[in-house]
Amino acid sequence: MTTSLKFDPSSGGLMTNAGEPVFDPRDRRRTLPKSVNGSCPVTPLFKGEEDGGMSVSVKLWNMQDRPVLQIYAAHEKFGTGLDDWSEEKEKQGVSWLVAYLMACGAPVGTHAWGEVSATYDPKSASGAARVSYVT
Repeated sequence: MTTSLKFDPSSGGLMTNAGEPVFDPRDRRRTLPKSVNGSCPVTPLFKGEEDGGMSVSVKLWNMQDRPVLQIYAAHEKFGTGLDDWSEEKEKQGVSWLVAYLMACGAPVGTHAWGEVSATYDPKSASGAARVSYVT
């Protein structure tokens, strides 16, 4: 799996593969740059070359004054809308996100800088990964 982003193992921040910072959770401004965040709350960040055009979208928000990145898988095989939605497709998206996070250097689990999880929520009928930072 090829990624255009990776996680800094010391801070959990996002950076490009070239090492340029994209998001640093220690920065009190806690914003994604316009080149990443764009004008909508969920913006595609990643295009794979070897994985058939998979992409992820990232949303940044604060929970109890702690930054949280919510990451979603985006590809037609996971459904393109309500017409072709299924629980199985959402769960496949979560499995893909687990592999994606591993490839980016942030495997699911507890780290010194925070916690990484990837789950399917039956109440909201959606799957996503979450990076919750310790500040």
